[in-house]
Amino acid sequence: KHKLAFEILQINFQMEKLIEQAPESDMSKMNDISYDRYTTLQKTKSGMINELKKLMVNDGDI
Repeated sequence: KHKLAFEILQINFQMEKLIEQAPESDMSKMNDISYDRYTTLQKTKSGMINELKKLMVNDGDI
């Protein structure tokens, strides 16, 4: 679970970096390649969060 949480955090940092690199740090001004990368990371992160929640429920953490 700790490794998964760390990987989620790494993805979050990558997403933040993509936003920072956009003009005026505005996500709506990202180029198509950056936006596609961002949405791919977002989907990956969402799946990982769901997996982490499942593990935590199974272990009685939540």
